[in-house]
Amino acid sequence: MFCECGCGQVTKISPVNRACKKWVRGMHRRFVHGHNIKSHLRALATKRRIYSARSSERGDDFIYNVGHKIVRELRGRPKWCEICCSTDPTTRYEWANLTRKYEDPVDYMRLCKSCHQRLDTGGQAVKRTHCPQGHEYSPENTYKWGSYRYCRRCMRAHARASRARLRGEIR
Repeated sequence: MFCECGCGQVTKISPVNRACKKWVRGMHRRFVHGHNIKSHLRALATKRRIYSARSSERGDDFIYNVGHKIVRELRGRPKWCEICCSTDPTTRYEWANLTRKYEDPVDYMRLCKSCHQRLDTGGQAVKRTHCPQGHEYSPENTYKWGSYRYCRRCMRAHARASRARLRGEIR
């Protein structure tokens, strides 16, 4: 008996009955081990067609998110970085798209977060223009100490709150 996926390989004879896999003891199995995954890939291709039909209604963000979701379903979660070869389990690893063709699952690369950011910015460090509270880093509002920048407005607010705490006004 040949594998039902169409590969032409001969299947094994089943030693046990398994109703969930449609195995009958003494009969040939339907698939060579691992070949029924093609049905799973066909289902994902159908999903992709449905997603791409909806994407025209929802816009580019939808295509981006669906592309990454399909890659995660097909290729799993990345566990190492292809650039720096890091395998540290505490590091976050992501799928990075290379050519902005989000529908193609082969067009993704496993990267750690820092390598992904370097790839997206063209190797340039992202220079922030505002502090976390939203104040602009302008020359008159920026205090530099070594290689660090601090927002003067935030520093003043922090100093005011510290002085008030010391005086016992705020607990």
